[in-house]
Amino acid sequence: MALCEAIGLSRRFGGNVALQDVTLRLEPATIVALIGPNGSGKTTLFNLLAGQLRPSAGAVRWRGRDITDWPPHRRCRAGINRTFQVARPFQDLTLRENVALGLLYGRPLEGVGRRDALARAQDVLGDVGLAAKAGEAARALSLGELKRLELAMAVATQPALLLIDEVLAGQSPTAAQEILGYLARLRAQGLAICLVEHRLQALLAVADRAVALHQGRVIAEGRPGAVTKSPVVLEAYLGESGR
Repeated sequence: MALCEAIGLSRRFGGNVALQDVTLRLEPATIVALIGPNGSGKTTLFNLLAGQLRPSAGAVRWRGRDITDWPPHRRCRAGINRTFQVARPFQDLTLRENVALGLLYGRPLEGVGRRDALARAQDVLGDVGLAAKAGEAARALSLGELKRLELAMAVATQPALLLIDEVLAGQSPTAAQEILGYLARLRAQGLAICLVEHRLQALLAVADRAVALHQGRVIAEGRPGAVTKSPVVLEAYLGESGR
């Protein structure tokens, strides 16, 4: 049984079809790269899986159970969490406090209070290279640091499925490799990860499978190297750059 399944998902905004009949299986201990040109439906799919949007048609299943009508907070407590294209932490809280909130209000951890959450938050920040800034306010961070903080906040909720939207934005080549290594370690711990990222070459190093979207439809799926070289995928990207 798949951990999470999108079954024939479609989403319309008025007369515009953002996603059409998308089916996707996400398994434990697997990294799936979700690729496609701008406007292909990647973020809409994340919104449907995480509960920010309801589908116009289709269903979302979690461990075999229909969760299509569940709100985001219920999905988070069940084990689904995500990051966003634009990171929006609590600006006036410290990095440690932001991550501790995930520990306190994500999936329940018996016996974990504020002091324990702050101590554990320090460890999570270390995993993303932000331990030295744990006591600083989030508003002082650069773009790349904000993306890493949001990743730490999402991981702190103890997810079984993590949806990650362009976490490499603003990262140096060294930081990007460190993040990809961290994601590989999370996979080794059993997490399912679905990753949207425009640095396609970086994805080849960590992704087990790639799914390509174009104009709201799945146009290719399989091994990352084969998908990124697929003629239909190349045409989708080249067509976008030529407009």
